[in-house]
Amino acid sequence: MLSFALSPPVPYMRIEEYSRHSGVSLSTLRKDMENNKLIIRPKEAKNEIPMVNVIAMMELASREALEKLG
Repeated sequence: MLSFALSPPVPYMRIEEYSRHSGVSLSTLRKDMENNKLIIRPKEAKNEIPMVNVIAMMELASREALEKLG
């Protein structure tokens, strides 16, 4: 169990905003999206803007941290 709690600013973010918050380039995030490393909200329409699921990404990071720390 982690000894602290974080609260995401929003549950979903546009990929450009996630890039600014994370410091990861847009091109890297787009590659991660193609390789299913970035969890995005399922799109209902083909032209819909990809939205990063911030809560799922935080959960993934939390699980990875627990794995490393034991």
